[in-house]
Amino acid sequence: MIEIEQPQYKKKEVMEVLAKFFKAEKGQEFFQEIKKEFCLKRYASWKDIKHKQFDGFTAKEVWMGLVFHRNEKIPMAMKDEENTPFFFWDLPRYRKLYHDFDSLCCGQLLSDEPMHKTTFIQNGELEESIYSSKLEGAVTTISDAKRMIRDKIKPKNKDEQMIQNNYETMLKIRTDWKDSPLSLEVLMEIHTSIARNTDIATEKIGRLREDSDKVVVSNTEGEIAHIPPSNKFLVENISNLLAFANDENKEESNYFHPLVKAIALHFWIGYLHPFVDGNGRVARSIFYWYLLKNGYWAIPFLPISGKIIKSPGQYRDSFLLTEQVENDFNYFFEYNIKQISMAMEDFAATIKRVRKENNHLAKLLKRGFNERQAKLLIYFLIKPEGMTTFKIHQSHHQISHLTARIDLQKLESLKILIAKKVGHKYVFFANQEEIQNIFSN
Repeated sequence: MIEIEQPQYKKKEVMEVLAKFFKAEKGQEFFQEIKKEFCLKRYASWKDIKHKQFDGFTAKEVWMGLVFHRNEKIPMAMKDEENTPFFFWDLPRYRKLYHDFDSLCCGQLLSDEPMHKTTFIQNGELEESIYSSKLEGAVTTISDAKRMIRDKIKPKNKDEQMIQNNYETMLKIRTDWKDSPLSLEVLMEIHTSIARNTDIATEKIGRLREDSDKVVVSNTEGEIAHIPPSNKFLVENISNLLAFANDENKEESNYFHPLVKAIALHFWIGYLHPFVDGNGRVARSIFYWYLLKNGYWAIPFLPISGKIIKSPGQYRDSFLLTEQVENDFNYFFEYNIKQISMAMEDFAATIKRVRKENNHLAKLLKRGFNERQAKLLIYFLIKPEGMTTFKIHQSHHQISHLTARIDLQKLESLKILIAKKVGHKYVFFANQEEIQNIFSN
């Protein structure tokens, strides 16, 4: 069993350390400094401070003081198998994140550009589907997976099927399930949508796991990271999760920002582990479901799994820290908001780029190119080594094969594109000299 390293101590020792802080010269001032550094600026774990040197205090004493101070946290609805609640400390520095998140995901972003709004949502859902699957072990390239979805190619193996399922699930969440309460039936439908035709046995899809399934969560080395609670505890607590998801306790809803609750649902499903397999994908899907249900229409713009996959060890450790260190939900929350903040920064940069492309688009339309041709020219400006075909152009713009041929052959006749026959099809590349001439004038 993987265990998070932390010092062992008794309650009496904590009281002695607190007395030492108050008696020492400038002890209270020092305590406020470490609180500021290891709580308010960043949420430190024992690993972060165990090797640090402190004037007049050991690292263990500092740790005991921090943990005691964190007892200000608010108990949450989710509980562990000992019936102890998980706790959350809503730190002041989270306020700016909430404001920025609300502005981005609830605001009027791209309201004057509905075409780009739709494209961003579809791209975000596609990327989330791919990265969420890769987090669970799907082996495929990003480009192959995108081509499979966009060109409607039938999945060739279980890995591609997992991605296809995730994508269809994301679409259903946005178009259907976001307007429904999260009932046990809907939860089963989501699992079925995610798990069908994959490595999960058919009889274990769309049902709660049982003790006889002997489910454990292990890392790639086979070390056990989490033993889910008993089926009895799962059955007793799944109704609490559904009530939390449906905001049935209005007083509780006033305590927590929707982003906190969405991340809590992600953790809670991971902790309960309601299914034999596919729990991670379900948890991340419910995160999106909750935010969409609460009006965060732009959340599909932010494929969070694309950030998580770059630090899977930290993702796992954030689960373990929350589960093993004082039931402290801040550890899992801190990890997730870091990934969300990076995704928001990426999206802001994308918006800036798109607005620049829109300026190019307007100029190209004035020069007589149709919108599809103009977008293709912008694509070749950004990606000089790119290529396209009649089929890709047709699929990307949802047009007929004849229209796709007319678009590309017109650009070829203007010597903007160069056609090469590869096998039985024509592949079109950019004449970069002409592309540069077009955008420099």
